[in-house]
Amino acid sequence: MNAKNTYRMQLAATILLALLFTALVNQSFHKINQAGNDLNKIKKQALTQEKNNTELTQAGNNLKKYRELSDLAKAVVPKDKNQAEAVRQIVSLANQNGVALSSITFPASNLGSSTTTSTTYKPSKKDSLSQLKPVAGLPGVYELMINISSDSQKPVAYGSFINFLSSLESNRLTSIINSVTITPSGNDNNQVSFVINLNEYIKP
Repeated sequence: MNAKNTYRMQLAATILLALLFTALVNQSFHKINQAGNDLNKIKKQALTQEKNNTELTQAGNNLKKYRELSDLAKAVVPKDKNQAEAVRQIVSLANQNGVALSSITFPASNLGSSTTTSTTYKPSKKDSLSQLKPVAGLPGVYELMINISSDSQKPVAYGSFINFLSSLESNRLTSIINSVTITPSGNDNNQVSFVINLNEYIKP
C-alpha cells in the first residue's frame, strides 16, 4: 500500500468520524432541547398546581370564615320579630333596674295589629314582615323600631336609668339605641322619666 492510498484512507476515516461526531452532537442537542421543554412543561404544571392549591386553600378559608360569620349571625340576630319576647326581655331589664314602664310600642302594622303593647302583650300568630324595614347593605336583615316609655308618674333615679340603658345595649337582643329623651322630675332633678327609641335587628 503506497502513501497515496494510506492518505486517502485516513482522510475518509477522518471525514467519517467528523460526520459521526456531528450526528452525535446534533442528537445530544435535540435531547437537551427536548429535556428542557419537558422541564419547562413540568414547571408550568407545578406552578399551575401550586396556584390551584393556593386558590383551593383560600376558598376553604373563605368558606370557613363565611360559615363562622353566618353561624354568628344566626346566633345573634333573631329569626322572627317575636314582639312578645322583646317585650318580655325589656320589662325584665326594667324590673331588674327598678324602672317603671308605661308602654312599649311598635310601628303600625298593615295587618291591623295594635301599635301599643304592655307586659301582657300577645303577638299575632301570623308571621309577617309588615312592621319591618330592610337594613341597607345587609340583604335579608330587617330592623324593627321599638319605643320604650317610662311611667311619668313614677320617675326613676338617673343612675337607675343609666343602668337600664346599659342593660338594653348589652342584652342578647341585637339592637341599637337611636335616641333618648329625658325629662327631669319637677321635684327632684335626679329623678327622671324617659322615652327610648331603638331598633331590633331581625333575620327571618
